[in-house]
Amino acid sequence: MKIKILLTLSICIVIISTVYIINLLNQDFILNKDDDYNSTINVWITTPGLVSALKQFQTESNNRMNVREFKDTEALFEELELIDTDNSEYPNIVETDSNFGMEEISELGNIVPLSEVSKSLPDQFYHSISLNFYHNDSLFAFPVGVEIPLILINRTIINNQISTDLSLYPFATESQLVQYKRIQNKIDKNDNTKPFWFFHLDNNIPLYWNSYLYSHGNSDTHSFTDMWKRLIVEYELVPPLDNHMAITRFANTEVGVLITTSQQLQTIQHLIGNSFEFEVLPFIQNNNDPILVSGNGLVVLRNSKHIKELFQFMSSDEIQTEILSKTGWFPTLKSLWNKPEVLHELPMAKHLNSLLKYSGNFRGKKPTNNAKSEQTGIKKKAHKIESDY
Repeated sequence: MKIKILLTLSICIVIISTVYIINLLNQDFILNKDDDYNSTINVWITTPGLVSALKQFQTESNNRMNVREFKDTEALFEELELIDTDNSEYPNIVETDSNFGMEEISELGNIVPLSEVSKSLPDQFYHSISLNFYHNDSLFAFPVGVEIPLILINRTIINNQISTDLSLYPFATESQLVQYKRIQNKIDKNDNTKPFWFFHLDNNIPLYWNSYLYSHGNSDTHSFTDMWKRLIVEYELVPPLDNHMAITRFANTEVGVLITTSQQLQTIQHLIGNSFEFEVLPFIQNNNDPILVSGNGLVVLRNSKHIKELFQFMSSDEIQTEILSKTGWFPTLKSLWNKPEVLHELPMAKHLNSLLKYSGNFRGKKPTNNAKSEQTGIKKKAHKIESDY
């Protein structure tokens, strides 16, 4: 009996010792691996589609990419306000969207002009795209992706109801809104199993309104409040308090015309499949109207020689294809726009090729100092009108 007890104890001791040694070895391996990196680059991002490229750079360059993800730009910059610049976790690079003004970013940290990272980098991008990230006449971000506002039309439903010359645009004239309402009522009457809405817009309402104003030289006499009341209250062409469901309702044939961005194309293609025919057009009323572009960029707050290597790595055709495929963005680099073999590899290639025909209309816009507050104001106005409806 004693021998059995001793044998059992011996086996337990051996097992515990083995587990301890393995854990110790693993710990040493991890520590040594960190020590073997050339450097550490702290990167704060809001787009999950960038993670794979950053990790691949870590593997190929032996620079540790300490990536931290945030749900959106506001959450990222709220955290940036709190962290001390001497903190070892302070970011070298932060991702921003073009609607967050460079002036606001410069107040949170010492932003580094892209020309200081590499003199040749600023010339690689179309000016109309990179203009969104200018501050004091210098480019202060590496543009990683572009998106444009779009009009998606369910042709299977709409084509039987409209004349070919009828423009489909939410911020339209009174007479056009009357026609839209008449068509909506007719479709709704033919199929009363579910409500039908002529238009729907996703959460980027400020972008669509600013695009409308930009194409009209910012001189339109209609205020946002007046226009939104007409769409929501007077003509009931858009469902209230429902922006988060816009894409789903379009895919379920509950909406005739969807206003969204190019970044959503891949998701929409996946949801719709072959269930109905839809057309994709830029968010303009006339073919010669300017198209306001937006997008995301990487801002350098703490420079190092390895950041230049990172940006060069991200500029390669292979990595660009990967990033664009995972995010749904349009390319920002001039070189890619002339490489149909690369663009053909992207999931949204079918629509991308037709939309790039309008690239001469693409226009960037330097963000104003109060860009964020203007967006918030538009969202609040829309929410109040819809809540009071």
